[in-house]
Amino acid sequence: MHVASKWGNQGVAERLITAGAELDCRTRDGLTPLHCAARSGHDTVVQLLLSAGAHISAKTRVRFKIIFNGVFMQFVF
Repeated sequence: MHVASKWGNQGVAERLITAGAELDCRTRDGLTPLHCAARSGHDTVVQLLLSAGAHISAKTRVRFKIIFNGVFMQFVF
């Protein structure tokens, strides 16, 4: 899910969601797929994950919220 989110592959993300993939799984740094999509500027995947129930309030290991990832990377949705 993280790779599909990072690269904006909506089709793969949709298939993973349909197959029951965990929406809020984390990397070692605490990134969720939603963090990855937001920091990469993939708004369609961000919307898909939110619609599927991903937690928008998730924080990374260093306490960054998802909105900070998008703003930090200069993407505003």
